[in-house]
Amino acid sequence: MEQKKIIVIEDDVALAEIYAVKLRAGGQNNVLVAHDGDAGLSLIQREKPDLVISDVMMPKMSGFDMLDILRSSPDTAETRVILMTALSGEAEKARGEGLKADKYFVKSAATIDDLVSAAFELLVQLAPTTATPAMTPPPTQAVVSSATVGEQPVFNAPK
Repeated sequence: MEQKKIIVIEDDVALAEIYAVKLRAGGQNNVLVAHDGDAGLSLIQREKPDLVISDVMMPKMSGFDMLDILRSSPDTAETRVILMTALSGEAEKARGEGLKADKYFVKSAATIDDLVSAAFELLVQLAPTTATPAMTPPPTQAVVSSATVGEQPVFNAPK
């Protein structure tokens, strides 16, 4: 399967690098990083990525404002976007859903592996149905499904 272009927008430089390393470990080598909303938006408009992973609270432009601009432009309206934030309020989540974020993560309630697994799920959805998905989360990690059996979470091993 062809490489997909991913842009990570995160003002925490170390965290942005962790996301990029995890995505590359899963087979996606075309990962670009920006550290503020303005730089991220410029990078998206120039590179036309398949997926954007963006923090919400960033310098120069919030992830919400960036997503609003993306969704209002025909060139980027269909770009897959995962928002991540420290904001756990219902109003923030509703705003992310209203702006049509494909996924919304509260950082304190999700792990880095949760976010990376969601990224690979979205990328596989973009793949042609005749191709065998080559993008998987790194093989040493189990993926926790949102489904549960009784009180126990269902674990799906990476394929």
